[in-house]
Amino acid sequence: MSNVAMPDKPLTILAIEDDAADAEILQRQLGQIAGFQFEFVHVPDPQRAVDELARREIDVAILDYQLGCGTGLDVLQQMRSSGDARPVVVLTGYGDGYTAAELMRAGADDYLVKTDLSPERLQRAIKRARDRSAHRKAEIESSHSRNALMEHIARTNIELSLSSRIDALTGALNRAAWTESIALEHERAVRYGRLYSVIMLDVDHFKAFNDSQGHPAGDECLQKIARCLLESCRGVDSVGRYGGEEFAILVPETTIEGAQTLAERIQRAVWNLAIPHPASPVAQRVTVSLGVAGAPAEGWEEVVRQADEALYVAKALGRNMVWRQGTAQPEVESDQGKEQRTVLMVDDDAADAELLRRALAELPEYQFQFVHRASVAAAREELALSQVGVLFLDYRLGAESGLELLRSLRGSGYLGPVIVVTGQGDEYAVADLMRAGADDYIAKADLSAGMLRRAIQNAESQQCRRRAEACNRQLLAKLQSAKKSLEGQNQRLAELYKAAHRRPVGPDRSPVFTPRSRCRRS
Repeated sequence: MSNVAMPDKPLTILAIEDDAADAEILQRQLGQIAGFQFEFVHVPDPQRAVDELARREIDVAILDYQLGCGTGLDVLQQMRSSGDARPVVVLTGYGDGYTAAELMRAGADDYLVKTDLSPERLQRAIKRARDRSAHRKAEIESSHSRNALMEHIARTNIELSLSSRIDALTGALNRAAWTESIALEHERAVRYGRLYSVIMLDVDHFKAFNDSQGHPAGDECLQKIARCLLESCRGVDSVGRYGGEEFAILVPETTIEGAQTLAERIQRAVWNLAIPHPASPVAQRVTVSLGVAGAPAEGWEEVVRQADEALYVAKALGRNMVWRQGTAQPEVESDQGKEQRTVLMVDDDAADAELLRRALAELPEYQFQFVHRASVAAAREELALSQVGVLFLDYRLGAESGLELLRSLRGSGYLGPVIVVTGQGDEYAVADLMRAGADDYIAKADLSAGMLRRAIQNAESQQCRRRAEACNRQLLAKLQSAKKSLEGQNQRLAELYKAAHRRPVGPDRSPVFTPRSRCRRS
């Protein structure tokens, strides 16, 4: 048994597993961990899992990836999007590197294959998950400390006339009805000093979809996306079809950061619909671009305009991403041009580096300056001298480790996109890499233009998130410093006030009264 310290108090373990036999095996394996005390709670489906998580103090959730007709990824995303930072270990019935990468990006703390299950592996996974959860909770508390608690109020439901206000194809509000909703919301926000946000969404390369698949398939695609939006949003949110393949979402009582989180959840949900789109240069499935903006503004029209501008940036940067108003906008070329960026490949095998270069050359929307370095030392020198747009890192570099280089880069504050390339799909190695800060992963055997496009977009999306988080941390530090300074000034003012109003005392400590001068009456 590995020498990993276990907690000194019993832990409540929630097993979310639709197979009772697998749950029993898991409980038995946990019972074989020396000195480990625990209460085992088993639920077979996602809904009961959500109920238990809301009802109980769960210390660690162990989640099966395959849950009947769905996946444990839905439960995991629901937990993380709601701010639940509790430890989660995901179990799968088979090892797959891409599944491991997806789970780690979604917020899993560790990942185990059922066929490899053992007390030792469980012990290490629980320890790592609790450590990562503690770090995540600290970050969430730090982030929330700069925001005042939001007052939750009930919003008056607007009576809708379905025949005139609902888009017949998608079931969303039509443009006129959505415009009326945002006008009312803006008026309420101005009157009561409330916030709201707007998300503009566009289906990427929808004309090419219609041309290749036919208009009936295009209508069905829009219906699926609209249903996805309605399911992803709250009851108080207003989802409208703004025109053609463009949708607009009004998100009341929500900061721009909260709306960005919703937009990212929608982007993932549409991706997971897996609607085939062979004609798309972005991916082989339907994707969406989203722009986010928030009030206050002079009018609701200005908020919509800012969200539309953010949507344009998302599309100009390559589509299939979320862009938030107020984020520093990079220089982008027109749709007719190509993005230029430096790609650094760190690989001790020149032949593998050449294969990557050829695959990158097949991406028509990008123009790369390709740089190959064969060692960690040469890679560090290149990173110090050049503005690297995307870093591709081989997992094994001869006697050196790409994992250690990755940890060192992230530890030093490097925010750039990092995609790890491995010679074989070892899911545990992938989980380690994602924990260390990799943005995505590609197995060398799967190298293709489509896989590279997906990996680059994932990596750049993660980079945008890291930059936003870094800005938030800097802002929080400034606010805390200003608060401390104000507290010091207030304390000095209070001391001066007391000193100015303190009465003099005599030798016996009794107050000395100064007689008032009397004026004679004339």
